[in-house]
Amino acid sequence: MNRSRLFLLSSFCLLGIACRDPASDAASTASGSAAKSSQAFPAPPPVSTAPLPPRFTGTLTVELVEAAKGSLPAPKPLREALGDLEAKLGAPTRTRQATTIGPERTWYYWAAANETKCATYSAVEQPDLLPGWPSKLVDESAKSIAIPAHVIADPSAKEAPDVYADWRRVAECLEVMGKTLPMPPDDPKGNPPGASITHAELTQGLYLAPSLWIGKTVTVRGKVKSAWGTILEIMATGEPDAGRTIDCKLPAGEKAVELGTEAEMITMTGVVHDPRIPLGDEAGHLVDCKVAK
Repeated sequence: MNRSRLFLLSSFCLLGIACRDPASDAASTASGSAAKSSQAFPAPPPVSTAPLPPRFTGTLTVELVEAAKGSLPAPKPLREALGDLEAKLGAPTRTRQATTIGPERTWYYWAAANETKCATYSAVEQPDLLPGWPSKLVDESAKSIAIPAHVIADPSAKEAPDVYADWRRVAECLEVMGKTLPMPPDDPKGNPPGASITHAELTQGLYLAPSLWIGKTVTVRGKVKSAWGTILEIMATGEPDAGRTIDCKLPAGEKAVELGTEAEMITMTGVVHDPRIPLGDEAGHLVDCKVAK
């Protein structure tokens, strides 16, 4: 090795840039791995064996369900939290399992209804990210819904409630109990749908004569207000309240944005959906909608 190269190598060694011993590198790696292996996850706490309060076995009422709101303001160990809730409300009315982010979790629902109101309370499992550690339970939602009157004085008035919104909320509550909102009786003043309908006519028809409207094929013509997922929002022509629209749900697999753009005039046919049957996140007034020929 010439002197200049020897001088450079010696300089690098002094600076700690070169000349590392491979044997020492291997030893360092081994010690690092050992250090990492020693940093194991903390051991889970011992499983509680403390006795739980006795489960409530009486009749679950709207008042009891409403009183459960805020039972778990912060996560609490699943076993103890569920035990406390069952002591207040009894066994869950319904449970479901699903995976959102991370491990599968369980939702617990309690529901009750009387002549004027339906109430639900739910709590959701919060799995621990540490292996072997127990899950916790936390509040998810608490709702109390007034069951709407079957017939109102003037269903065509602008301040009249939306029958779909009212019925849908009650239907979702009753669904927890496996029940369906009874079909309201027809009013003698009710009429079947005409050739083309507006939102006001749909609301009035469903309040006065639901059996004459639910399941019937109708036509709506108007401007597209929005298109998302499988829902087209259509501002019907002749609408007394310009801010109200008819939601038209397309068959599965079709995309609303491919059928209409905002402010475009469009004519659609669809089947009047039974609002007592929840459609999930996308709740259309009309279903199986198609562009009219």
